[in-house]
Amino acid sequence: MKTKIALTSLAMALMLGSGAALADIKIGVAMSQFDDTWLTYLRDDMNAKAKVMSTSEKVDLQFVDARADVNKQLDQVKDLINKKVDALIVNPVDTAATARITKEAVAAGIPLVYVNRRPDDPKLPAGVATVTSDDMEAGRLQAQYIADKMDHKGSVMILLGDLANNSTLNRTKGIKEVLAKYPDIKIEEEQTGTWLRQKGMDLTNDWLTQGRKFNAVLANNDEMAIGAAMR
Repeated sequence: MKTKIALTSLAMALMLGSGAALADIKIGVAMSQFDDTWLTYLRDDMNAKAKVMSTSEKVDLQFVDARADVNKQLDQVKDLINKKVDALIVNPVDTAATARITKEAVAAGIPLVYVNRRPDDPKLPAGVATVTSDDMEAGRLQAQYIADKMDHKGSVMILLGDLANNSTLNRTKGIKEVLAKYPDIKIEEEQTGTWLRQKGMDLTNDWLTQGRKFNAVLANNDEMAIGAAMR
């Protein structure tokens, strides 16, 4: 929750400090998908923050849902630009496919902030910023907690997020970095649950039905972890 609030506050602050006139500010917010619990929290908090900021000047957030479709998100960003928004906040569907979005925003002279998922682009141009957490550190903390709970021995399963997101790669990299210190902990299997609770539940159920033996499940996000726990 603290991370959500920090991401929202910083993203909104960057937008309002971007040079846009403080009068009926229109911010286009392109979300990767609406049917994701954490992203719903993020969206709700953005709305709450906009209301707080709308004391004398109205801050209007225009949300669009890409439904996890890269091409749809690009079209939505173009549409927001055509609608003359003052700034853009983008939660990218695919972190490897943000170059076109960046190019469109820069060409239009519209400030852009990527939130929650860091673009793969090694260097972003002026007018473009990111507000994200340290995914590798999150993976390290998660793995260390589980390793300690297991007394540094046993086997684990890993529920991966969307393979198109570097968040999945980096969180898993952090997990493996820690587990590599403990030769008596074995990673039995990795499967993608694409961030979804139902997928986490289904995969865990499949493993149990198959008679697989494991001591813990590590998930790249809380929704998949909840799904695993519900099973």
